[in-house]
Amino acid sequence: MEAITTETVERNGQRYRIALYPDPDAGNPLEEWDEMGKILSLNRRHRNFDPAGIEAAIADPDAVPLSYFEHGLCLWSVAGELPTGAGCPFDSVDFAGVWLPDTATLASARPYGGWTRRQFMRKRARQACEVYTLWCNGGVYGYEITRLSACGQCGCEQAQPVDSCWGFYGLEECRAEALAAIPAHDPSAKPPMPLELPGDLD
Repeated sequence: MEAITTETVERNGQRYRIALYPDPDAGNPLEEWDEMGKILSLNRRHRNFDPAGIEAAIADPDAVPLSYFEHGLCLWSVAGELPTGAGCPFDSVDFAGVWLPDTATLASARPYGGWTRRQFMRKRARQACEVYTLWCNGGVYGYEITRLSACGQCGCEQAQPVDSCWGFYGLEECRAEALAAIPAHDPSAKPPMPLELPGDLD
């Protein structure tokens, strides 16, 4: 698999290469994560097309209406919150579906009522739209870190695997986690010789 981007960084005299890749095995976060709820769509081309479910949800006070934009990539948002530039009448729909809370979200919302509960549900719907949009657009990534060194005999560059991790939503988030995972010290460095104090001599 070809890396989306690579960069070389130096830390404490050691060079490391960070390679970022798309994560082809990332599962649907609305199906695999708690407190994400679910999104029902009115678009027949969507895997979550469910007009009957949306009709039944209209009377649910916890349901949050959603808008949708698609032009190459897709964008789900809470109804009325599509960003500027995503309001084209040919590419966007003001009411494209609904977000519904799952059991875990309902449990978290139990202390709230009225306006506060409504805002709580809208916030959770907003979070679900952001994550689901990234997943739909292939915006889930992983990184691999290798430590670079020169061969002592031929001088060719050698790469030793250091760390890898997957399942990051957003390229910058993945890069930040990769940078944080680079060792703060040289793992190949030998520990210093213990200092022998006069009092330790026989």
